Amino acid sequence: MPLAIRHNGANWTNCRALLQSHGPPSRAFSLIDSIIAALIVGIVAVIALPHYLDLGDHPEQARIKHQLSVLREAIDMAKDRDGQYPPAGQLVAVVGPMLNQPFPTPRLRTESEFDTIVHYDVSDSERSPVTPNPNLPGIWAYKPANGQLRLNVSNGSLGWDW
Repeated sequence: MPLAIRHNGANWTNCRALLQSHGPPSRAFSLIDSIIAALIVGIVAVIALPHYLDLGDHPEQARIKHQLSVLREAIDMAKDRDGQYPPAGQLVAVVGPMLNQPFPTPRLRTESEFDTIVHYDVSDSERSPVTPNPNLPGIWAYKPANGQLRLNVSNGSLGWDW
C-alpha cells in the first residue's frame, strides 16, 4: 500500500510524486544573493583599489621627504638650542653637525649643476612662505625669518607641497 501524504489540503499517495512536482531543494544563489555579493565586492573595491594602486611614493621621493623631515627637525632643534633659526648662509654649518650623515642633497638635480645646495630666502616677513628661486631648481629653499625649509621648486611642481 502506498504511503499517503496530506499537503495543503491535497492527498498525495506517493512521495515521488511530491518530489517530482516541487523538485529537490535548490542549491543555487538567488538574484538577491548575487546582487548583495556584487554590492559588497563593489564597496570593497571602491575603498581598497585606490590604496592598492598607489603603492606609495617612488623611492626617490620617499627619500627626499624623509630628508626634508629630518632637516626640519634639526632646524627646530637648532632654534631651541640657540634661540633663533639658523641665519642665512649658515644652515649647513649650524644643522650639519646635528646630522649623523653629511648634509643631504636632493637628487632632483645632479651634483655638478650648482655650487650651492641651499637657496636662502632673506625676506623679513615671518608670515609669508619661503619663496623659491627658479634659477636654482632642485635644491633646498630655506627662509631664516621663520625657519621654513622646502624643496626649491616652483609652485605646483612635484615636491612643492612636501
